[in-house]
Amino acid sequence: MQKELHITFFSIIFFFIMQLLAIAQPITQFQQFNGRFDYVAIGNTLNLAENGTGAPCNILTSSSATLNLTPQQTLVAAYLYWAGSGSGDFNVLLNGVPKVPTRTFTTTINSLPFFGAFTDVTAQLLLTGNGVYTLSELDLSADIPPYCGGGLNFGGWSIIIVYEEATLTNNQLSVYDGFERVFMSNPLLEIQLQNLNVISTLGAKIGFLAWEGDATIAVNETVSINGTIISNPPLNPANNAFNSTNSFTGSTDLWNMDLDFYNIESEVNVGDTTMDVTLTSGQDGVIINNIVVVLASELPDATIVIDDVVLVCDSRDITVDYTVFNTNSTDFLPANTSISFYADGILVGSSATIADIPINGSESSSVNLTIPIGVPDTFTLTAVVDDVGNGTGTIPESNENNNDFSVDVTLIFNPIAGPVSTIVVCDLNNDGFATFFLLIAETELLGAQTDITVTYYETLADAEAGINPITNPDAYTNINSPTQTIFVRLENNSTDCYVTSSFLIEVRPVDFLPFALEDLEFCFDGPLETGHLIDLTVQEAFIFGGGDPSDYTVTYHLNQFDAASGINAIPNPTSYPNIFNPQVIWVRLVNNIINCVEIGSFTIQIYLNPIVTQPDDMTPYELCDDLIADGFTEFDLITKIPEITVVTPNITLTFYESQTDADNDINPLPFLAYTNISNPQTIYVRVTDTDSGCAVFTNFQLVVLENPIVNLSSSLILCDDDNNGFAPFTLSDADMDITLG
Repeated sequence: MQKELHITFFSIIFFFIMQLLAIAQPITQFQQFNGRFDYVAIGNTLNLAENGTGAPCNILTSSSATLNLTPQQTLVAAYLYWAGSGSGDFNVLLNGVPKVPTRTFTTTINSLPFFGAFTDVTAQLLLTGNGVYTLSELDLSADIPPYCGGGLNFGGWSIIIVYEEATLTNNQLSVYDGFERVFMSNPLLEIQLQNLNVISTLGAKIGFLAWEGDATIAVNETVSINGTIISNPPLNPANNAFNSTNSFTGSTDLWNMDLDFYNIESEVNVGDTTMDVTLTSGQDGVIINNIVVVLASELPDATIVIDDVVLVCDSRDITVDYTVFNTNSTDFLPANTSISFYADGILVGSSATIADIPINGSESSSVNLTIPIGVPDTFTLTAVVDDVGNGTGTIPESNENNNDFSVDVTLIFNPIAGPVSTIVVCDLNNDGFATFFLLIAETELLGAQTDITVTYYETLADAEAGINPITNPDAYTNINSPTQTIFVRLENNSTDCYVTSSFLIEVRPVDFLPFALEDLEFCFDGPLETGHLIDLTVQEAFIFGGGDPSDYTVTYHLNQFDAASGINAIPNPTSYPNIFNPQVIWVRLVNNIINCVEIGSFTIQIYLNPIVTQPDDMTPYELCDDLIADGFTEFDLITKIPEITVVTPNITLTFYESQTDADNDINPLPFLAYTNISNPQTIYVRVTDTDSGCAVFTNFQLVVLENPIVNLSSSLILCDDDNNGFAPFTLSDADMDITLG
């Protein structure tokens, strides 16, 4: 795919670092298959001819190859690799389907960068099946000019196809990949392939995907397995291993690309777990992209999973449920395969498989373990299959590095019940019974413990069984007098571990009458219903009921629990700002003589006063004097109401001649035709909220204004010049005479 030029700071820095370090990704194991597996590789070059001095400097953007599995061969995995000269084209098409890499590779030769890319195409090949595969839009045309002069221009692609076939022997097929190179300046490349298990040399083979090899350059170009040079003449002579050939098709024109495999039965030995691959080149530059090794294998592969850990409260004994698997194997796992269990690395027990576990089979079992005192309550439990207890195994396996499984375990313990002081309540009617607030015991029972549920019982048997709890522990009446044992059950909400305990409640006789508290109601100006300072101690006249206040201690609290426990008393009860409306206040009364406690409550209710216009903001009510000029006249007081307040159905408004009458709500004045009794005169107003009874007051002035004096005897006289009885008058000429001004 033709690349557009998108240069970013990140890409510049990234490319610079890559070039600075001359990165080459080591060849390491990517995937391993154990069973009746083999593989085939397809692919093609984009070069039109072998590169080199004088060769054409052009390249294709697509090429094709054919897959032809037999009906007995079932595809299980397909891996696409593509590579070339330059920094990379990572957007290609496979049979028209867009592909981007999940991994990329890079290296340099003679300071020039080369790239590789990988993606899994299993799903596409399973859907398409056999046929022609075309990789397209791999466009390196703009990249290769700097490479052509030195014969380093190339591009191509390959797919490794792993298949399963019932007639095959059990094999271990390992796929390794990376991006390592050998060339004149770096003539020796040594690769060690790990995680192999040679149990038979029969049919052993190795395959390579290599880039940039030249058929015409054969200068000490060798491949050695475990120190022995291998060859496959006539395609791959011993001195020219990478020469543009394809062992799968017999092609010799896979320009600057090699898809080759070799028989290595003579180069490996039974018991080998690694393989040394050595490449040399005295001139030709070669990049190794992947290696596939196929070995005969008849081995189990033991793995283990801890399914569950069963814990017992207050015990270091645990039961571990586990399952041993023999997946990705080529032989059964024999009975009596050892299993060891470790707690934070300390061996705490062992077990073994019971029966032979077939290929892809499993076996579940359990083991009882005791965790030593020295191991912390929270630890890592590790199960290791094929381990005799010292980290070593006795069963050869296809993979010796997947035998362990770990989980974090926390031992569980019962809650701890702290000692509880006897709860004492006054016997107010001397009948031996009283109401107890049992919940105050929880502070002493629990201490700092959390996530614990406390329930209360009348018998130990009920507490142990968790049945018939006391349903009203906040208002429990004793059934035995003067003392009674209350049993409790503390249960951890997460683990269900529990413990039982008990404490005493006691009824003490007293000659003190129960206090009866009335609710406190207040009227305040708004707009807020909270934050008003309340004197809570006005209740103490009722609380003491004539008793000697020095015999008692009274405190005020925000909730019943605090009052019963004697904690968090309101520090300044004579000036308490309410925080809710209405708000319940709890009172704790302690008889200092006999040390018994009573609690009670009352409610603070705040009502907001009606909103009225203050006297300074009221306008006088002014009227002119009537026909009798005596300073008295009739006023319709009702007309002032809109100025005084907003009338609603729950608001009443009345007028008075004195503040005393207004305060006492007596002698109200009529709304209409009220005659003032002095001039000026103050009218007092009472505005009442009929729902709450809150009343507020204001006042305003009645003022009678004097009427002006009119002289009706004055006249205007003009001469009738034309004797017609009419003339123009200026009436304002009479103003001075009329007003006596």
